[in-house]
Amino acid sequence: MNNQPSYVINNVSIFIEGIGFVGNCTYQAPELKFKEVECGGAAGTYKRKYGAVEALEASAKITVTNQVLYHALSKMDQAKITFASALETGGTATGRREVLEGGFNLKENESKDGEVFEAELSISPYYWFKEIGGAEMIEIDMKKNIVKINGKDLLEETRQVVGG
Repeated sequence: MNNQPSYVINNVSIFIEGIGFVGNCTYQAPELKFKEVECGGAAGTYKRKYGAVEALEASAKITVTNQVLYHALSKMDQAKITFASALETGGTATGRREVLEGGFNLKENESKDGEVFEAELSISPYYWFKEIGGAEMIEIDMKKNIVKINGKDLLEETRQVVGG
């Protein structure tokens, strides 16, 4: 269980369930950081990661061409947001998709009518799903106590023991 640092992807399409395509953005993914517990023994104390993850945080700077979409977004307190892009390597494009569910805050940047509208989105997701080229890379579901990395469910045995 290794922590995974956050990363930024530019020129990503953003979709919001119930609204559809919203615009393009710069997306900063959550940092995957496992909680640790301090243990002690004959050899001294050490820290051990036990599968639970720290709270997730992500953000996006959105470029929207229609302010009506902003007003629709500003009324939502929970959302399912999809960030989609293509990775190009060696002339081949591979699809990349990340889905976040949870609460968010939307901060409006000043703009005039007819100008491209920009907003900053802070997301506190309880669910994060990431796939590249159709392969599941990460699935975190805080409500269901699921932590899957590269298809391996790290908390499956824990859920079975506690009846979840």
